[in-house]
Amino acid sequence: MKEKFVWHLPAAAFLLTVLAGCIGVDYVGQDFPPLPEERQVQFFDEKAPLPAGEYQPIGRATLTVPRGYDNVLLREKLAEIAREHGASAVRIVSVERRLVNRYYADSDESDSPMLADRDTVGAMSRRADGSPAEVDSFGQVVNPNRTYHKEYEHIVKALFLMTVQDHRRAVEERRRAAQEK
Repeated sequence: MKEKFVWHLPAAAFLLTVLAGCIGVDYVGQDFPPLPEERQVQFFDEKAPLPAGEYQPIGRATLTVPRGYDNVLLREKLAEIAREHGASAVRIVSVERRLVNRYYADSDESDSPMLADRDTVGAMSRRADGSPAEVDSFGQVVNPNRTYHKEYEHIVKALFLMTVQDHRRAVEERRRAAQEK
């Protein structure tokens, strides 16, 4: 008997992540027991400032986010990282856009990039009438009316936080566990 495959939300989210490309994560900080999946992670940024004295930083991360990610998927990834390390809040410190690819395409539907960096790929040549013609790395004349595309990734810097009370409790539990050994 064939088994029926049923999509579950985490499996669908995983598939979307794989299809969109992977987010690179560089986390530096403390690790505490993971938070339960049902516990909501709070988000703070310049529009929603961090309440003074309520949170303790436990780590920071730099995320490299390829194209194809929207804010919803990014927030889900940040919440996942926060839960993994025991953080109950995330403060987004900065978001930077970085150019990673430039290419020509005949139309917006083309996904086969050809680098448009003239120093490394293209070369100037002359047509039969003596006018300049740009040639790609395969010696093919590039249509000057082609659409020029730029591809970006985003660099997100974030702080991971615990409430001051949760942090004190977790540190005290670690202290007691170390003394019992």
